[in-house]
Amino acid sequence: MARHLTVAERVRPAATRHLIHRPRSAVQAAPEYGVSREERFALAGDMPYDHPLFNDGLGHVHDVQLFVETVRQVGTFVGGRYFRVPLDRRCRFESVEFALTTPAAWRVRENPSHMAVDLHASALSVTSGIPGGLRLRGTMEIDGTAGCTGHADLRFLAPSGPRRPAPTRWSSPTTGRHGPPPVDPHTVGRCDPRNVVVSAPARTDDTLRTELLVDPGHPVFFAESGEFVPGTLLIEAIRQTALLAATRIRGYDASRTHVVRASVRFPRDAALGLPLTCAARVDPGDDAPSTSIRSSVTQLGSVVAEAELTVAHSTSSGGS
Repeated sequence: MARHLTVAERVRPAATRHLIHRPRSAVQAAPEYGVSREERFALAGDMPYDHPLFNDGLGHVHDVQLFVETVRQVGTFVGGRYFRVPLDRRCRFESVEFALTTPAAWRVRENPSHMAVDLHASALSVTSGIPGGLRLRGTMEIDGTAGCTGHADLRFLAPSGPRRPAPTRWSSPTTGRHGPPPVDPHTVGRCDPRNVVVSAPARTDDTLRTELLVDPGHPVFFAESGEFVPGTLLIEAIRQTALLAATRIRGYDASRTHVVRASVRFPRDAALGLPLTCAARVDPGDDAPSTSIRSSVTQLGSVVAEAELTVAHSTSSGGS
């Protein structure tokens, strides 16, 4: 049975011991309605080197999912510590947006890379002194070079009742999951079959569709138990389907293709145990080194995630 990772292991360099709170001045620090409205934090550490997801790539570039998961982890932690959010509240993404400011900074180097993240957290929808969510704006440097900028809105939801046991969704000869066979890991920038979360695609004109392969036993995506599909898994499914669309429709090389910008919204929760489909439509442009892709994830006819992405193709294996 897979061992679930601890908080420190899931984002190894982003453990809370590296998180520094930057207090405001005495004038700025007077909270309204007993809750702080905005706080600033700094996070520093080495980029992960043996993480089961963030280092499961083709070895050329670091995984931008690290930025997304870092924002989520920090938002969850500071929500309770600095914004008085009750610990039993479930944290979910409402939206995420990021852009690689210097794609070359994400190249894997011979020596370990160092990251530094500057984050601003602002309270949203404050009721009776408790925020219903947080807006986090952050910049990330890798070895002193600007690597990424982005923001995310997190929503904290009160428990709705006893949790139902998570269902088992799918199986295949290589992974033991039920349902349609997954694509080859290398076609979506992965090496470990367990980190493949989409099926072989079906194409209609400039649109590719995949079925999501949700494994509730995954040690990273489901490190925290719950009855909904995590936003990080939906983002990964969107990325993998977009990569398939770019390679199969635009002819890009999967080993040299990466998402350099993404804007993702989550209109509603995705329930475990029900089918999910991801569609990616490629912008019918010319043969430029980058292309725009619109994606959506649907469940029983309702959109649970939608995204606009820019996918870039480099001429060398080291990234843009």
